[in-house]
Amino acid sequence: MATFPHLIEGTPEWALIRFLKKVPLDKPLIVAVSGGSDSMTLYRLLQWAKQFMPLKLILAHVHHGVRKESDKEEAYLVELAKQCGDKVFVKRLEPIETNFEEK
Repeated sequence: MATFPHLIEGTPEWALIRFLKKVPLDKPLIVAVSGGSDSMTLYRLLQWAKQFMPLKLILAHVHHGVRKESDKEEAYLVELAKQCGDKVFVKRLEPIETNFEEK
């Protein structure tokens, strides 16, 4: 495992490497991604970490079909995972027209 003396404690990169050092890297890491800024930032950080450790990533995405952007987000995630050499699994749900949060 690589060492990272250049990382500053408390930065996102430092926190990610600290976490990954506790994860068994002989199996894929499943990462839930929505397409939003938080999950995409995590995915980009994991791509950065792949330079230093043998990470195998699987993206998991739930397509709720509620927003008109859902199809574009799914297509973008599938293409990005392909470019990065990662697998992606998408679960498509039937759109819920009313009371989305309750259901």
